[in-house]
Amino acid sequence: MKFIAPERLYWIAVLLLPAAAVCYAWWRRDRELRRLFANRESAAAALRLSLAGRIARTALIFIAMAAILVAAARPYWRSRRVVFSGQGRDVAVVFDVSKSMWARDVPPSRLEHAKFMLRQLVEKLRGDHISLIAFAGNAYPACPLTSDRAVLNEYIDELAPDLVQRGGTNLEKGLREALKTLNGAAGTQAIVVITDGDELSGDSSKVISELNRRKIPLVVIGVGDPKHPAVLPNEKGVPRRDWKNKVITSALNEPALKRLAAETNGAYVRSTVADTGADAAVKRIEELAPADHEKTERELPEERFDIFLIAAAAALLLALIVPERPWKGTAAALALCVLIPWSVGANEPEREEKNLEHRISEAPTAAALYNLGLERIKAEDISGAGRCFEAVLRHPDRNERVRAKALLNLGVMEHECARQTLEEAREQLKRQELAPALQKLDSAKKFLDTTGELYKQALADSGADALDQTAATDLRLLEKDTEETRKLKKSIEDLKEQLRKARQNARDAQKKNQQQQNKRQQDKQRDKQDQQGQQDRQQNKQQQDKQQDKQNQQGQQNRQQNQQGQQDQKQQQDKQNQQGQQDRQSRQERQDRQERPDPAQAAARQAAEASEKLREQAKRLGQRKLEERAQLAAGELRQAERESDPQKARPHLDRAVNALDDRGDPPPQPQQPKPPPRPKDEKKPEKDENKPQKPQAEEQKPANESEREQLLRIMNEEEREKRRQMRGGPHRSSPFTRDW
Repeated sequence: MKFIAPERLYWIAVLLLPAAAVCYAWWRRDRELRRLFANRESAAAALRLSLAGRIARTALIFIAMAAILVAAARPYWRSRRVVFSGQGRDVAVVFDVSKSMWARDVPPSRLEHAKFMLRQLVEKLRGDHISLIAFAGNAYPACPLTSDRAVLNEYIDELAPDLVQRGGTNLEKGLREALKTLNGAAGTQAIVVITDGDELSGDSSKVISELNRRKIPLVVIGVGDPKHPAVLPNEKGVPRRDWKNKVITSALNEPALKRLAAETNGAYVRSTVADTGADAAVKRIEELAPADHEKTERELPEERFDIFLIAAAAALLLALIVPERPWKGTAAALALCVLIPWSVGANEPEREEKNLEHRISEAPTAAALYNLGLERIKAEDISGAGRCFEAVLRHPDRNERVRAKALLNLGVMEHECARQTLEEAREQLKRQELAPALQKLDSAKKFLDTTGELYKQALADSGADALDQTAATDLRLLEKDTEETRKLKKSIEDLKEQLRKARQNARDAQKKNQQQQNKRQQDKQRDKQDQQGQQDRQQNKQQQDKQQDKQNQQGQQNRQQNQQGQQDQKQQQDKQNQQGQQDRQSRQERQDRQERPDPAQAAARQAAEASEKLREQAKRLGQRKLEERAQLAAGELRQAERESDPQKARPHLDRAVNALDDRGDPPPQPQQPKPPPRPKDEKKPEKDENKPQKPQAEEQKPANESEREQLLRIMNEEEREKRRQMRGGPHRSSPFTRDW
């Protein structure tokens, strides 16, 4: 069901005021009854009231008022064709859609202001046939001559600079295309040119001679400011620049447009915000003599407001019949009044379906089936119309012209399904649902492929000459929708692929960061062990120096042992030098690794770039949630890139991975590395390691021991210790455990 005046349906909201008043009156009545009686049941028994009857009467009154308001909106669900014939003029509108129309010297822009002015012009030219031609570097017939203002307004809404691919302002091609659409008598036609006159190209003098011969005046409407050039933006609002990096400006070329109007005995009008110029243009067009138009058929809605008025009257009558006192027949009467219309209406679709099947089977010719399909389209029964057109193709009457029209109509129906599916895909894309939108686009592509096959069969049939210019328009719309579907599908697939790459790069960065963290822990353990070994060697060297000093005090009797000790000391020194060289090489290798670029930081940088690309693609497609996730991931990855410590970069990488995976749980806390295990034989020094310790024997010396006896005892102990080391037995002490 549709409405001719749907804005009147908002009046139903006014019913809220009497509903509130009724509720307040019931509340007041209930309060007074409670004051007089103990409860509501006793009040109802005393007054013999029926709560159900009162509710039913009130509901019927409100239903009656709502039905009256719906009838005021003039509902209809069928239409009929009416033949019209009258007088009027043929007007071709040549509309400039070049990129200079994006200028904003006439707010909100020249293009939007010109479209607003054109709608006013179309509204004032009642009874005239109007065609629409869009031109830039080339010309494109957007709409043929028509008197249907609703269709024309739809084509006006689609006017945009991307409608014509070639840039520029070739007025000659636009005028030639307008002459093709005008085929009436001389003196009854006019051409309206809406342009800013910027960078006019083409030789319009040849076209002007043809216009003068056919007595077609030009009504030129200029849009823009002739004195102050405006900055020319692109579709994103950014000022355009030429090859010299200068901002491109555009001004209204008023002298050229005035000369063009004067050469054709027309009129020039400048459109501004204060005065759009539509009245002046209409005044010049109305000076032309109207011509008799051909008979045309229009669809007029069959209004059904009387049904709702009858329903309102019946509801008021029932409200008067239903009493407020208990009555056993009240519920039965109400049920009967509701069930009878419902049962009649429930069987109506089934009867209508059977009637349609009977009419399809009994149709004598293909033309009768085709007309039946047109009737079902007017009745908004699309499935029934499709069955009728398919029956045309199977009918024994091989009327090629009717078959071509039926194929074209089937293609138009499939095309409409494709456009609805495409619109659903756009809505799902706005709701951030990528996978369902991609499925809808696949369905739309299947519908478009079927539409293309039907159009090809219709145009390849021998009856294709029966098709009018709308077939060419349908083909152009099909190409446009197919290209739009392909681009939108490719954009979504590219976005999903970029999301996969960003996730993979973030996980790789997380993995390399973990490897780098493990490697640094190993390096720290190795450095600590090397430092401990170096300290032990220094301590050992000090002890050896002290031992050497003590050995030098020995006599001739210890020379052989002394020489052997020197050899051992030399060997020990060689081992220490070799160990020191290895330590220097390992330190040099670690320094070289530190100077080389960190692979974890490089991986984080690469993942951040992928996330920024993902954010840009999501922004272009309007995926706000994905854009925010990608922006969060890029920020965390940049922060991880700046951190030189892998342990500090770990939480940023975890949050980036979770953002790209769309998880709600917080990132895991980084695990603290465990300290390296201490060797079993290693003892924690309690005192300064560089400070020489007193010998244990010296600490335990008796008080009455002389210095000579002490020296001999120490020499004997050192001699025994040295011999024990020379034997190299299993009880040989380690330099890490020896206590001097």
